[in-house]
Amino acid sequence: MWPFDIKKRKREREEKIARQERIEKRRNQLIKLVNECITNESTRNINKLNYYLNIFHKVFSQKESGKDILEYEDKENLSLCFSFLIFYNKQDSLEIKQKWAEKAFYCIIDQIQHKTYGYDDQAESMIILFVLLSVGRDLLKQRIQNILDENKNNSIFHKDDYVKGAQHVIDQISVLAVSYMRVLGQKAVPIMMNICDKFNSADFFEKTIKRKDLEKYDPRDVFEKAKFIRTCIEKEL
Repeated sequence: MWPFDIKKRKREREEKIARQERIEKRRNQLIKLVNECITNESTRNINKLNYYLNIFHKVFSQKESGKDILEYEDKENLSLCFSFLIFYNKQDSLEIKQKWAEKAFYCIIDQIQHKTYGYDDQAESMIILFVLLSVGRDLLKQRIQNILDENKNNSIFHKDDYVKGAQHVIDQISVLAVSYMRVLGQKAVPIMMNICDKFNSADFFEKTIKRKDLEKYDPRDVFEKAKFIRTCIEKEL
């Protein structure tokens, strides 16, 4: 008599393979969906973009979508799609748009923290962060204010952050994104012109680069704040 059930072990192996195949199939479906959104936005095929954004909306409105976000490899592109939802989908309520903004913020900060290598790579990811801030900075304000209120006297934040509130933190992160993009030099100019034109963010960009008062904050400290906010959002995905 064998010390284990051969049929049971065979069944378990088959179930494991089937489970892995389902996971792989879903991963490929999500990658294709995200790529379709980005491609059609880039080529300005708005009808097809809206079609795929509607599918994206349904997929990431499901309760189990948090796991999809956590496990998605290229979170930079995922963040971009959430930003597209904010900008192009005019029917969502304020509450839903706030959730999209939070997910986009989580994705891009996680990408910068764990998946960028070297200054150019970070700068390119900061462009995606700037896109989010262009369309969703006001939508992040309530969540960041809640984080400040729930984490009084946390050494990650400065006293000014608690006094001036979430907008002050968002302004610092905006300056951080713009300052990092300068690493790209002249290569960044046409990219930023395109973003500012596409997302009506020229005024936001101009105001951000003039915020000399925020240059006193160490970029490393500001990114630590962004990472802390990312961690708080992650707990609710």
